[in-house]
Amino acid sequence: MSNRKPYVREMTRTWWKDDPFYRFYMVREATILPLIFFTICLT
Repeated sequence: MSNRKPYVREMTRTWWKDDPFYRFYMVREATILPLIFFTICLT
């Protein structure tokens, strides 16, 4: 009997843009970038 390969769903680079929840999550997480820049400028 041969072994079956597991099903691997193809994921595009922009999969998070399709769902409003994930889009909001990514925008919320991206707000840390200006904060990091500001913190580096202070030190």
